[in-house]
Amino acid sequence: MTDETKEQSSKKSRILVVEDEAITAMDMQRCLKKLGFDVPVTAATGEDAIDLAMQLKPDLILMDIILKGDMTGTEAAIHISNRFQIPIIFVTAYNDEKTFNDAKSSNPYGYLSKPFETRELEIAIDLSLYKHKLELESSTESMRLKNEFLRNMTHEIRTPLNGIIGFAELIVQSKNELRVEELKEYMGDIISSSHFLLSLLSDILDFTEAESEKMQFIPETVHLDKLANEVKETFRELIEKKGIRLDIKINSTPVVLDPKKLKQVLQHFLSNAIKFSQEGGKVELITYSKEKKSIRIEIKDYGIGVREEDLKHLFTPFKQLDMSDSKKYQGAGLGLALAKRIVEAQGGEVGVESVPDKETIFYVVLPCQVL
Repeated sequence: MTDETKEQSSKKSRILVVEDEAITAMDMQRCLKKLGFDVPVTAATGEDAIDLAMQLKPDLILMDIILKGDMTGTEAAIHISNRFQIPIIFVTAYNDEKTFNDAKSSNPYGYLSKPFETRELEIAIDLSLYKHKLELESSTESMRLKNEFLRNMTHEIRTPLNGIIGFAELIVQSKNELRVEELKEYMGDIISSSHFLLSLLSDILDFTEAESEKMQFIPETVHLDKLANEVKETFRELIEKKGIRLDIKINSTPVVLDPKKLKQVLQHFLSNAIKFSQEGGKVELITYSKEKKSIRIEIKDYGIGVREEDLKHLFTPFKQLDMSDSKKYQGAGLGLALAKRIVEAQGGEVGVESVPDKETIFYVVLPCQVL
């Protein structure tokens, strides 16, 4: 940031000084104005600080901890942070452990001990304003992604629900005049749509569990070739429909890990590989053992690939490369993010390598005991 840019940014920032010593308050106000900040008034009590925070909506507050009146600076800071989300820097002559620990309860952006140099104050303010700006931008982007996700999720849920309702109405309105073949077809569509909804809701619940760090793992001895074939069977109908050839290249060496969680990871990666493969294409599932301490699993497809600029978005929750209502490839945008959370929660890693219109490799490295 240049001095000119910094000066322009500072002039736009309004600071509220909360200090019960009048002379000290005036000195701070004068100093801040020289630095280019807007400091319209000062407050001497916690109660006044709360009222002025509501009226002035300052960009930052410099708060003394020991104040006149019935409210401490720490108590006022907690009220202000909860109600207005204004960054606060404590400025105090008290450095004892109790005062410092009390101040931490309000999550301040800084803590300056009196007396301090003007440059120290300027740096503390600039850093706090910059940190708060980043937090606001992050919060805005997170909200945007969640709103896009909710819009997308509504679309994803509505499609199978409409199918379930539509076929159920056809069965009811048929007055038992449907042929057995027709009835089986309608019931099959209802079951298929119901399974899709159940899978969607399971992903949401699992992702919420992973985010709250409450995910539990139950390791046991697993034969990877058997597990991979069980996962393959999950996609049998889709594989046959697209004419995909799924090659499994796994040795039968047993490992100790959580089979249920590994299945989830492979299902999400294989689903993605099959979805973006052309009809009649090929998908490969390959494993490698690494020094008896971990395994590497690769899921390789020869489909449309991923552009380099899109790679960084693949594992972002609530994010899809195509968020339009008319998108060609359906999905809720949670599968890859969930797989990443599951692997990383076990101390592993995931990654992707891709050449557009040629091939894509998703890989998983999991620490485990190789028997």
